[in-house]
Amino acid sequence: MNKTDLERYYRPELDVLRFLAFLSVFTVHRMDHVPIHRAEHYWLYNICLLGNFGVPVFFLLSAFLITELLMREDDRLGTIHIRSFYMRRVLRIWPLYFGVF
Repeated sequence: MNKTDLERYYRPELDVLRFLAFLSVFTVHRMDHVPIHRAEHYWLYNICLLGNFGVPVFFLLSAFLITELLMREDDRLGTIHIRSFYMRRVLRIWPLYFGVF
């Protein structure tokens, strides 16, 4: 392993939370196209409505990860290079974004 592999910050348990948040948002949007009758499927309907909490979970995870990365950079370098931080985010997210569209 090289030095950059050791410094990478990765928490696989957060992938599980992200997947559950995605799944919950997906179920809510599914209800727009294939409605679930509230009276006939009471429990399923209410479980699908829990998906409204998926987006706040995404924001919470993003805030946690960004804060953790910035704190690690500050501990390691003694300062935070905002421009470098955002450039790393852009280089990570934009290729996928443009690949999809």
